[in-house]
Amino acid sequence: MRLLAGLLTAFPLAYSGYLIPKVFALLNATTPSIPQMDAFVHINALAMIPCYAALAVCLAYLYRSARVPRHRQTFWLLLLLFTSVFAMPIFWYLYIRPAEWQGNASDL
Repeated sequence: MRLLAGLLTAFPLAYSGYLIPKVFALLNATTPSIPQMDAFVHINALAMIPCYAALAVCLAYLYRSARVPRHRQTFWLLLLLFTSVFAMPIFWYLYIRPAEWQGNASDL
């Protein structure tokens, strides 16, 4: 489950590697065709599903787990909401990935 969450949180960052060059290619095209733009919009709409799912996993883990200290929850909430593409993989690495934990097993 932790590996799946890690892949899910890495998806937005990996997808931006596809998205940014594609946007510049479409902007530099003399006249982008309607089918190209239509496909681009549909792919982006489908890509938002795992992005929002990853954000939901991180936000749920932020408040349901005792791994994130209380005094840092607001900080991580703001980071996840405003810089989610970069913050989600870091949050996963710091708080979701570690298998060893001294708290309750129910905290996971």
